[in-house]
Amino acid sequence: MGSSYCFECNNCEHKFFTSGPWEFRWNKSGKIEYCGHLLGNRVKQGVDGLSGHLFCVNCDTVSEIILLEYKKRVFTNLEVWGKHTELKPGYSHEEYKQFLKWGKYDFKLKAPKNNPDKKIRCPHCDITNLLFLVPYRPFESDCPKCHIGKIHLVRIDIS
Repeated sequence: MGSSYCFECNNCEHKFFTSGPWEFRWNKSGKIEYCGHLLGNRVKQGVDGLSGHLFCVNCDTVSEIILLEYKKRVFTNLEVWGKHTELKPGYSHEEYKQFLKWGKYDFKLKAPKNNPDKKIRCPHCDITNLLFLVPYRPFESDCPKCHIGKIHLVRIDIS
């Protein structure tokens, strides 16, 4: 299961949320169905890949992006999360394979056919500078709204 993160500008308080990675499977009509951890009856249904809600620092939008899709549906949590670490958007297929170290579990990233470098891109402006999980240190990004402040991670209070 994924996590949610809140980011905020230290100048104008512009705020946005990212989340993921989320386990999903394709339903019969070809739409994403979120399935959570493979427990109980969900084990029989399996997982087709991982998706997330990523923020584009260029056009100030949050988009649902397929981060990776397995060549074959997987049926155990070990297959889904084994040796899993945080994803870094903008990596090519080969870079993801090296970064995630999935071993024998073969996967492909869902990337548009007209995307020769195989990088995950914003569906609105086509850049690869997308913010997803807790940023690696040091992290600093200009605010896309005021262009003065810097974006930083803030605590999420769950009531």
